Amino acid sequence: MEEATVNTSITISKKNRVLMKLLAKELLTIGAITYSESDLIISTINNMKDISD
Repeated sequence: MEEATVNTSITISKKNRVLMKLLAKELLTIGAITYSESDLIISTINNMKDISD
């Protein structure tokens, strides 16, 4: 079976980016996700493209 790679780009406003980071930190705080999962989420958010609000 051949694997396919799909490259996507997600565009997000700066305001929503901040809210998503805060959510990841809160989920980590209450134990809903692990540190590595939180780190992965924040890293992914940091790599998203910006749009103006």
